[in-house]
Amino acid sequence: MLQRIISRWWLVWATFFGVDASRLTPLPVPVVNPRRSAAELIAEAEVRGVADARAANFDHWSFGSPQEPPSDVYDPAYIRSLRHQGEAAVAALHESHRLTGERVAPLREMRDEQAARMNDARARMAELAVQDRALEALRLDDAAIANTGNDTNNGNDTNNNDAEARWEGESQPLGLPWRLLILAGLVAAELPVQFFIFPRLFATPDGDLGRWMAVLSSAVVVAAPFIAGLLIRNRQATTAERRILHAILVLAIGWLAVIALLGGVRGQALQTEASQRLHLTQVTIVVMFVALLLVIGAMAFMLGLARRHPFQEAYVRHRNRRSRFDTLMRASAARINPAYAETAGAAQIPEESVRAVREAYTAAEDAYFDALTRTVGDPTFTEAVQQRRGLRSAP
Repeated sequence: MLQRIISRWWLVWATFFGVDASRLTPLPVPVVNPRRSAAELIAEAEVRGVADARAANFDHWSFGSPQEPPSDVYDPAYIRSLRHQGEAAVAALHESHRLTGERVAPLREMRDEQAARMNDARARMAELAVQDRALEALRLDDAAIANTGNDTNNGNDTNNNDAEARWEGESQPLGLPWRLLILAGLVAAELPVQFFIFPRLFATPDGDLGRWMAVLSSAVVVAAPFIAGLLIRNRQATTAERRILHAILVLAIGWLAVIALLGGVRGQALQTEASQRLHLTQVTIVVMFVALLLVIGAMAFMLGLARRHPFQEAYVRHRNRRSRFDTLMRASAARINPAYAETAGAAQIPEESVRAVREAYTAAEDAYFDALTRTVGDPTFTEAVQQRRGLRSAP
């Protein structure tokens, strides 16, 4: 049951990222498993060496004389079999690495694309940091010239370290949940007065129109400056629409007109006996509510600006996507081939893995010869084996 649940989860996850789920099936086990441990091979070789020694399959003449050139002709059949198995294991290791790399290639390309975009956004933020540093240095130079009346730099640029200024790192602006909570609070601050005003303006039998107008007007009064702040903040990116300032200007004029009208209506509707006892004129009430609406709009506008710079936002977004694709690629590779290890080249296999396989089979050869000589216990036989081990041809 657990395996079926995990399998279905993998299918959904891969489909969501546009990966062919059929490419994530585990590779078949090769004829010679390259993942066999050295301990297992050594134990098998020792058993075989003891068995061959007790069967008297070899004597000291079986390994040739010291004058014989390096060759595997005099090596036991089991040793030659171990060498063939080692080469087959290395070949299987290369083939499984190649197949795994091909299957996870789409995920690797997605990860590398997000990493490239992340690095590009980081470079642009570094360029902005250098520009800000240079502008600050120019302002300081202008202020010094204005105070002293002469050019203290004599036309020389003393701010050679501006090019070394770098982006100081990711900032932590007001989080989205907090911004939404504050926006909801601003709308809630508008609702009581709106519910008092609009049902009197739209006196319908059921009062639904007045309530809907109260809710919608409160939302518009808060949302308009918030959206304007978002657009102005996003316009700092190089690809932002330049004509957007005209739309923001129209939005601001309409919002101010609504604020003025709402302030006037509230001043007229709240001109009651209580306000007269407090000596509050209609102008005072209008100014108070207009100021309140302006404060609410200013807070909503600042919430719209309370975001990362567009380049920094792109950096964080692509960094998170790169991390997700990297995690998915590693998990997929582990599912396809647990022995897979990514290298700089997709078709290259780590030399450590190949060396580990070769060393495991070499250790098995040594274990076989040690078991053979230890079981026979003849010094002449041991000397012949040691001489032949020194004359073995290179694998």
